[in-house]
Amino acid sequence: MDVPLEKAKQAILDGGAQEWFAEGQMEQFRFRWQGKQSRVTSTIADLAKKEPTTFLDFARGFVPLFSRREECLRDGRAFTVGTLRRIEE
Repeated sequence: MDVPLEKAKQAILDGGAQEWFAEGQMEQFRFRWQGKQSRVTSTIADLAKKEPTTFLDFARGFVPLFSRREECLRDGRAFTVGTLRRIEE
């Protein structure tokens, strides 16, 4: 799902992150959208001697963390766990 960068940045800021962090995330998003991290290699699997986890297995294992909406404290500011879903709101 394509989310405008400004909307994604605002969601990160609303989640309690500082400006420098949100801007760094935008830089990473731009980097990925340019296809600069699209090559897949076996380096990590070779070094770890372990097969990688599929995204589906990862998502299934972390559903509770991505779906709960409890408030947490970070750097003295409250933010909502589940920021990934807030981008869509």
